[in-house]
Amino acid sequence: MFDPSRNHVLIVDDSASVRDSLALFLKVSGYEVSTAANGLEALALMKREIPAVLLSDLYMPEMSGFELLAIVRQQFPKLPIVAMSAAHETRDAIPGGVTADAFYAKGHGNLRFLLRVLSVMTGFRAAPAADDPARSKPFIN
Repeated sequence: MFDPSRNHVLIVDDSASVRDSLALFLKVSGYEVSTAANGLEALALMKREIPAVLLSDLYMPEMSGFELLAIVRQQFPKLPIVAMSAAHETRDAIPGGVTADAFYAKGHGNLRFLLRVLSVMTGFRAAPAADDPARSKPFIN
């Protein structure tokens, strides 16, 4: 059954610092957050609870984000997906071969853009303080 909490985001990234900083930023913004270190962990979490949005790195060991997104798209076709990577500087364009609804360029993008994308996908409005550029600066990857 597809009935996720409208503000629950699952962050998947093999870098603990990226996971932790994004999770902290999104929690401060009012989102519920779960994290996974790779695609296999993410799929295990999704067996228990489906998030409102999947935010996944593309390059990870054990199961790449490309593989994870393909599986998730097949099993949960209505689940909004945001792919992210520091390897692509496409800003907000989705790199070729990625089955995602949006793209976030880690280290190149800005967190306000990410909040706007999540808001559109979930219908959830982030806490106003999180939109303050001064607050988002320490969380930039």
